[in-house]
Amino acid sequence: MFYMDIFKQLALALTTPVIAGVTIDILLFPAVDFFEMQQRAVHFMIDETDIPVASIDDLISLKEAGGRAIDLSDIEHLKRLKGYRRERHIQAGRQNILC
Repeated sequence: MFYMDIFKQLALALTTPVIAGVTIDILLFPAVDFFEMQQRAVHFMIDETDIPVASIDDLISLKEAGGRAIDLSDIEHLKRLKGYRRERHIQAGRQNILC
């Protein structure tokens, strides 16, 4: 399904009947520069395959540009995740100092 949001971002929404509530949005003209976003990506190895994923800050920027109700909800979750990751990083640093 194609849709155009209020910010004139053309996107393709992919859904599956197999997993309820899961939609992958592919922005054709994202609000964030693709090459800069690619440099900030977080990489995960899954079955020996490198999977780059947009950083939390870039995901927040993309969601802010989308402005849909689901995007606004996602932003709150992403901000909590960012705070959680920051706190874990700080705690790990304290443990290294104490050792």
